[in-house]
Amino acid sequence: MAVLTLRQIHFLTNVLILAVLCSLTFMRNSLWKDGTILWSDVVKKSPVNVRAYDNLGREYNNLGTVLFSKKNIQSALEMYNMAIAITPNLTPAYNNRGLIYDLQGKIDLAIDDYIHAIAIDSRNAEAYANRGMAYGKIKRYDAAIRDLKMAIQINPNNAYAYYNLGTASDLLGRHEQAIECFNMAISLGLNAYANRGLVLYKLDKTREAVSDFQKACTLGDNNGCLSLQEALKLTKSSTRK
Repeated sequence: MAVLTLRQIHFLTNVLILAVLCSLTFMRNSLWKDGTILWSDVVKKSPVNVRAYDNLGREYNNLGTVLFSKKNIQSALEMYNMAIAITPNLTPAYNNRGLIYDLQGKIDLAIDDYIHAIAIDSRNAEAYANRGMAYGKIKRYDAAIRDLKMAIQINPNNAYAYYNLGTASDLLGRHEQAIECFNMAISLGLNAYANRGLVLYKLDKTREAVSDFQKACTLGDNNGCLSLQEALKLTKSSTRK
């Protein structure tokens, strides 16, 4: 019967330890491939680990965002619901779920979620901007303007807040303010030429309006192309008279 030497025993022990470590590393890496699995595993093993619950909620929120980007709206909504159930103070999850409710035409539910987001983080520009947009959809333009101004105050580089503020101002007949807002949106890289053109057209600044419609159309905005055609048609008609 062969007897192992001390060196052989030491070698075999090291090999066994290495195999165990490799096995554990592989198992842990497989969990890391899916954050929700990882943090669910941590929560199961450490039910009082607050950080684990927080991270699990964030992972569900991230998964919802991926699904939303793929237009899998219902599944995204389910993920945001999970995120909020696990981590009730997760501002992005309320914002994101609000956007889905908004998309589904459930404006009251969307506004409720934005209110929750603001209650958790009173300096969340995105939540104010989203709520302002939602108020605009139910024609609460004054409330919309207040929220959009707050969003801009917190984040002066929010082009969409300027865009929506311009739209709300235009609907209230505040055309000069609307133009200023669209100017800012354009300066921040947003194609708001068609919107600014429509306001300019209302102010009988036809040449400037047509120029804006042309720019919008060139940048691929179909509304700009349609407005350009209509403006040119009306211009020719008035010229003949």
